[in-house]
Formats: sequence, C-alpha cells, structure tokens
Amino acid sequence: MQLASHSTPLQPTAGIIARLAALAPVWLALLAALTYWPSLDNGFHLDDYANFVEVQEMHVETLSLDTLGPAMDAALLDRRPIPNASLVIDWWRGGGDPVPFQQTNIVIHVLCALAVFAFVLTMLVLAAPDPESRTRQRLIALGAAAIWAVHPIQVQAVTYIVQRMASMVALFFLASVVCYIAARRTEGFAKALLWWALTVAFAACALMSKENALMLPPALILAEYGLCRRPGAQFRYWFDRYLWLAVVVLTLYVALDLFVIQGPVSVKMNFAYIFRDFTMEERILTQPRVLLFHLGQLLWPLPDRFSLEHDFQISQGLLSPPSTLAAIVFLAVWLVGGLIAFFSRHYRIIGFLALFPLVVLIPESTVHGLEMVFEHRMYLPSAALVALLALAVQRTITAVPGTAQVCATVTVLVIGLLAAATVVRLPEWRDEVTLGQANIRNAPTAWRPRLSYGIALKRQGRHAEATEAIVTGARLAGDDRKGLEIAAVALSEMDRLPQAIALLSRLQELNVKAPYVRQQKLLGQMLLRCGRPAEARQALAVARQSAPWDTEVDALLDLADRIDRSATVAAECARTG
Repeated sequence: MQLASHSTPLQPTAGIIARLAALAPVWLALLAALTYWPSLDNGFHLDDYANFVEVQEMHVETLSLDTLGPAMDAALLDRRPIPNASLVIDWWRGGGDPVPFQQTNIVIHVLCALAVFAFVLTMLVLAAPDPESRTRQRLIALGAAAIWAVHPIQVQAVTYIVQRMASMVALFFLASVVCYIAARRTEGFAKALLWWALTVAFAACALMSKENALMLPPALILAEYGLCRRPGAQFRYWFDRYLWLAVVVLTLYVALDLFVIQGPVSVKMNFAYIFRDFTMEERILTQPRVLLFHLGQLLWPLPDRFSLEHDFQISQGLLSPPSTLAAIVFLAVWLVGGLIAFFSRHYRIIGFLALFPLVVLIPESTVHGLEMVFEHRMYLPSAALVALLALAVQRTITAVPGTAQVCATVTVLVIGLLAAATVVRLPEWRDEVTLGQANIRNAPTAWRPRLSYGIALKRQGRHAEATEAIVTGARLAGDDRKGLEIAAVALSEMDRLPQAIALLSRLQELNVKAPYVRQQKLLGQMLLRCGRPAEARQALAVARQSAPWDTEVDALLDLADRIDRSATVAAECARTG
C-alpha cells in the first residue's frame, strides 16, 4: 500500500470562524476576568485608607439615597462621585471585606476591555470599510483588546482599589469617543440621536470619574477632523479654522502663563510643588523619559520591570542625564509625525491614534505636580497604541497573502505570555507588606517605599521592624518635607516620641521662612506628651503667628500653661514638704 505523498491540512470552515468572531466580546470578557481572578485575594493599600477605609462616613450599614449622599460628600476626592459611590456600595456589600472591591475592579476592567475592543474595531472598519472584512476585523480587534487587557502594565489600575477612578474614566472616555464617531457616521435621525445621547451621557460619567476627562473635548476634536471627515477636506465649514485657531491661542496662552507671565495657571500648578522634591521645570524635563520608560515596559513586559514605586532619576537639565535630550527629541518627532499624518489625506487614522496618547496624558504627564511615575496613567493611552498595532496587522494581512495564520499564532503566544506575567505580578499586591517588599526591591534608595512598608508593619503591630523601616525612610528622604512629616506621624503613633520630635524639629528648621501650621501643632503636641511645655509653647507660638484664627492652637497653648502651673505647684510642694 502506497501512502499519499502529500495531504491537505484540515482547516476550520468559514462558518466556524464567523461564529468565533461573533462571540469575540464573550471570549475577551472571560480572558480578562480569569487573568485577574487571583486578585480577589488582594487587600487594601496606601491611598485606599485615606480615600475610603478610614473615612467612617463612607461605611454605611443601610444603602439608600439618604445615606449615599452624605457618604459621597465625605470622600477625600469629592469631585469624583461615581467612583466614590461604588466604594460606598462595596463597603456596604462586604462590611469592609476587600473581596467586593476587587470584584468591582475586575468588572470595570472587563468593561474597559470591551470598550477597547469597540474602539479598535471602529478604527479597523474606518480604515477598511469592506463588509466582507468584518469577521477578520473582529478577530484582529479581539487580539488587540486581549493584549491590552492582560498586559502587566494594567495591574496597578485593576488591583489597586482606589485606582478604579483611572479605569472608570478610561471606560467612559473610550465609550464617549466610540459613540461620537457612530453618531457622526450614522445617517438615520433616530439612530444618530441615540448615539448623540450616549456620547453626552458617557462624557458626563467620565467627568464625574476623574479630572483628566477634561481631555475628552480635545479627543473628540481629533476624532472629528481625523476620523469623521475622511475622505474629503478636513476644513469644510466657516468655523473650522476659528476652532483650530482657538486651540493654538489657548495652547500659547497656557505656555506663556506657565513660563513667562506667571499667571493664575502657573500659581495653581506651582502650589502642588510645595511638598515635592522636584520643580515644575524638572518634571517637564523628566516626563519624556518617563513616557519612553512606559513604552519600554509595553514592548518588553518582564514582571520585574513593573512596580508601584520606581527609583527614577529626575532630569535637572537637557543633558542631566544625557537621555533627557534624546527623549525630548523622540517626543517632538512623535508629535510632529502625528500632526503630519493627522492633516494628510491618507493617514488620518494613524495621525489620530498617534496624537491620542499625547493628548490624554497632558493632565498627568506635564506640569501638574503629581508623582513622577505611575503605571496606571498608561491605562487609557495604551488603547490607542494597541489600535495602531491592530491597523498594522490588518494592513500586513491584506498586503501579504498567507500571513493571517502567522499573525494569529503570534498573537495567541503574546497574549499567553502577557497573561502569565500579569498573574506573576498579582501576588505582590496581596497586602501592604508584600507590596512594600516588592517596592523596596524595585526602588531600594527611594524613601516612599520604605515609609509605606514601615506603616504597613505598624498596622500589623510589628513595631520594632516598622521603626527600623521608617527611620531608614526618613534618612533616605533627606530634606523632603512630606517624607519627614509622614515619618514623624508614624513614629508618634508608635510612641517613638524622641525620634518623631527630632524629625519635626528638622522640619521646623527647613520651614523657618514659611512655617507650616500642621507640623508646628504636631511638634507642640508631641512636646506636651513628653512633658516639655516650654518648648511646646515655642512651637505653638509659631503656629499661632502663622494662623491666628486656629482655635486648636489656643487650646494647646492653654494646655501648656496648665502643665506649667501643675509642674510649678508640684515643685513648690516638694520643696516645702
């Protein structure tokens, strides 16, 4: 019997592929949920405490409009009512158990993944409107959205409970953009009206989730001129040039306000730098390098490259470090290239997707005095980056026949590796101690992870280890006012008063020209606890001079006088007795 010299490989039928593509949202939701399922064992961390764990008014026993309103008003960030409401509800659901909070975060992430899928699919359809390509486009969008959903750079936004604010604004932001494009490209009045209503509703939800939703109007302008007016001329109406002129004028005014005239925008932005160990200029110089760092994380996502804390060198000049200038040049080329593509006739979609990350990063990656590096800031911008990847895949498959299976195989392999990296990262977030240990490994010379780790140990009652970590953190903080104050408060709560007083005295020296009332009051309180009323009176006198309206300072001064009188009476009795 002779065997056939060749055989035809079995391939799935077109019908099976079409059904697989039709269920793409289901597969995506399952993949995202299963990848983050281990995070249900994770607990509260850092800003979770200030935002809801320690806010007793948010711990309602019965849920109603009467209890929900005051609870949301008590939130630390009261301009974010939708995330705050979800936090109140989750506390009510579990009585303070972290599991309901993690469940909600996973649900939000799943919904975000579906929004990314819709966003990517919209870009693919705009680039190739052929209805016969829909099955392939849905599968490409599925692969791109899956890569986004399981990438380890998203861990911080998903399992860090309070960062649901970042994932919520991303969800509503993307949904609003997708609905806007649908509204502009829908011909029927009733359907278009529905899309417009959804656009406005999602935009309102984004604004009630986090302040960086203020970049939604610029993003919609990009969508209008880069996506909705293709093909054909971009400037079609009398107001088009005036709108772009207004954008240019507003940009120039903000730049002049910040760096020349020192106007209201500059005053507001500089206020946030009082407790930073870097200036606004240093932050602006450093952020291009931070963006390149995050791009490197996206392209080379080894688990140990991700962390809540990064020991990132601050740029103090164009060549300090030398990579600063290179990063600025790279960012300038990115921006100019994106603008050229955006205003071209054939590459507007690419231009839109290239400019989208730069626009949405403006609030958190330019002049605002926030922390230098946080991975959750890439949660929304990375949606445009995977959309660019999807466009490249679609063009490759169209231009080079026979590459579809290769692209599918590579995509599945990449998704598997990314999901594995994410699963490896999740146990770091089990509790504050495990997270602190991971942060110290990643940033051994930074003060913040040491203090966070020490405070976590303090909460567990491990005071000796906590004291060692906090003292080390204070030493690493140097003259950083915020770090020294955090360390002093933590030490005082463990009754390590001499060490706490030493740190606050150091702060008093640093703030001699501009005393900070809270720190002076804290120093006075600790000195009173140590039975040193005379020194306490000196510290409190500085606080009174800075804030004569503060009645708490008066009460502490009265207490110092009473302690002094009691000590005098006791000494007199001892002398005459």
